[in-house]
Amino acid sequence: MADLRPMFRRWQKAHPNFLTSKVLKIEQGDDEWIVELSEGKGILNDKLYVVTVLHYEGKGIFSIFSEEERNQAFNSKQKAETYFKKIVEEF
Repeated sequence: MADLRPMFRRWQKAHPNFLTSKVLKIEQGDDEWIVELSEGKGILNDKLYVVTVLHYEGKGIFSIFSEEERNQAFNSKQKAETYFKKIVEEF
């Protein structure tokens, strides 16, 4: 499978998460999976880090992985990075 990260960056710019729009890391898992670590501010203006798993659907479209427990939010960057590494290994 080709490197999907450049295509994902373009897609993400057009579809940013309104709470965590700053992408810190992107890794591609096997086949058509992307794992993203992003940063932003929570609704109480506190730091928020989110790990999201996305699937490449084709034609430049990505969708969030439906197993919601895989997508996690953290108040600690260190915990988010540890979880990010764990999820990347799974995919």
